[in-house]
Amino acid sequence: MKLDLYIPDKDKDISKTIAEKIKEADSAFITWHARPDGDAVGGGFALKKILEDSGVETEIISSCAPPETYNFINGINDVKTSVPADKKDLGFIIDCSDLKRLENVKGLIHKADTIINIDHHKLNHNFGDINYVRDYAASVCSLILNLALALDMDFDYDMALNIYVGILTDTNRFQEQNTTPRAHIVAAELIDKFINPVKISARIYGNQTVNTLKLIARALESLKFTPSGKACSITITPEMLKETDTANENLEGVINYARNIRGVEVGILMRKIDGLDGIKVSFRSKGAIDVGWTASRFSGGGHHNAAGCLIKGSFKEVKQKVVNVIEKQIIKASL
Repeated sequence: MKLDLYIPDKDKDISKTIAEKIKEADSAFITWHARPDGDAVGGGFALKKILEDSGVETEIISSCAPPETYNFINGINDVKTSVPADKKDLGFIIDCSDLKRLENVKGLIHKADTIINIDHHKLNHNFGDINYVRDYAASVCSLILNLALALDMDFDYDMALNIYVGILTDTNRFQEQNTTPRAHIVAAELIDKFINPVKISARIYGNQTVNTLKLIARALESLKFTPSGKACSITITPEMLKETDTANENLEGVINYARNIRGVEVGILMRKIDGLDGIKVSFRSKGAIDVGWTASRFSGGGHHNAAGCLIKGSFKEVKQKVVNVIEKQIIKASL
């Protein structure tokens, strides 16, 4: 089925360039940032569908398995977690601003004749042979959609589902500043033709385990305000995970409990992740503070309202470093 959608003028040339590369290729891999979210997973599987429908043998490679939340996506169990020995014609690295975020599969950068970087993060390092980076895009899925349109592809339920999942989750249910008019237009078209929004929302946001809720309860006990009262942090320790028998995945939504407090401008989530040397820090802003800039002070990155970084040190040391930077931003903004 064709969709009643168009490619924005400023995306037409690069979409066509990548479409021509796809037509010429026989093999490809797709990868995304470590601990993929809904946009990475949805975008990856939408792109896999595009490639395979174009006759390109394709595999998805990830530093770790996707979160169980997205087990309803067709083919999710086929994701591989090791770098292939053979070289591909094309390598797509999506939703990843920095090769360091590929972690243990970063060797993939050498496993394709042409690396195509598709992303919507403002601080992308432009590491690809072709860089399709648009920081104004609502999601990486909205860029991958343009490739399907450039190839004049027929859409089916799986393709529509994957793109819808990316747009829905990366805009946080159409609540964040990256929620563009086009995000609503695309979502409306997908809903009109294929998607039951209530069912998909229930699968993603209404499917938590009791143990996850227990972890959230423990996490909320850790709420700490900065001196200004304009930022609030949540800490999830390995002990909390053990006590609640939960995994350290798909917990980004927890940070919104801190950000959504009345009077708070920035929510901060700190957690320890196995295999990483340091504390993973995530930021969410209501808009007055650019947390993408905050994360960049610690060699991280992201968007104005959502960003993250890895900082070495104990929870106490890392919290103090982060609070110092955030408080200076708050004072400068005169909130």
